[in-house]
Amino acid sequence: MRRLFPLSGFPGVVRWVNVPAGIVLILFLTPIHLFAQAPESGVSSHWTIIFLGRLHPMIVHFPLSLFYVALLFDLLDIDNKTDRFRKTVSVLIILGACSSVLAVIFGLLLAESGEYSADAVSLHRWTGILTAVLSLLIWISGYLFNGKFRTWILLVTVLAVTVAGHQGAKITHGEEFLSEVFTNTENEKADPSVDFDFNNAALVNDEDKLQALNVQVRTILAHNCYNCHGAAKVKGSLRLDSKEAIFKGGKHGPVIVAGAPEKSELIRRIRLPKGHKDIMPSKGELLSSADIDLLENWIRIGAPWPAGPERSIYR
Repeated sequence: MRRLFPLSGFPGVVRWVNVPAGIVLILFLTPIHLFAQAPESGVSSHWTIIFLGRLHPMIVHFPLSLFYVALLFDLLDIDNKTDRFRKTVSVLIILGACSSVLAVIFGLLLAESGEYSADAVSLHRWTGILTAVLSLLIWISGYLFNGKFRTWILLVTVLAVTVAGHQGAKITHGEEFLSEVFTNTENEKADPSVDFDFNNAALVNDEDKLQALNVQVRTILAHNCYNCHGAAKVKGSLRLDSKEAIFKGGKHGPVIVAGAPEKSELIRRIRLPKGHKDIMPSKGELLSSADIDLLENWIRIGAPWPAGPERSIYR
């Protein structure tokens, strides 16, 4: 069998790897995805499928770093005057190709968990698949073309894995994961100077005050809840980024009972002690006492939501 990338310079490492090895890898792993689809009866996927899917965030970092380093070494010796990086680049490409295929498989399994919006995951999924295909193409190009087009394919692969990584970060950490560092977050927050007299029955008839209260409520939810309950990620089938979604609730039922904060699951969750398995948000900083009190009082007066266009939560 003709060698794809000679590795004779690496004692203790497998001497050669060929194209059939990559094909077998795909044929062996791809059927796993066929069993990831939950049956129409609504029964959840087997726990092994869920477990493998949750390995995706760990596996996905391997191709990211491996392809960056491979490109760097490849460019350092782009004129091919020496042979000092060839074997290193070959090993990095092989490892990157294998890990990218694994990352795609585990990512497909994770997407089946139902915690992620299909629209939000779409670009991340296809750029990830493109990365895996390109990585195998680099591998095969060494076999068919003696690595002639390797640098160009590697460049496109790095671009694809960068886009895929960025989309993954947006899904995990929110739409403004990178851009928010360039903005003045203090100026973006809703005006905290507005005072709400929740004991005054006239509050529910004051349109301006209700609009200001609505902005405050949506601001709190946006800063603390959208990462897991927004357009990109929908844990527990619960979204908190629109009026309809908030009052609809999630798979366990409504999270807000207008007029009864003591019966509202949202209030119960945000008031739980730190470290509790049901606390919200489950990651990052907990809501401040002022934020919790505002949400609780908002629900107590009936969780009013003004009609008409919503004011922006940013200033």
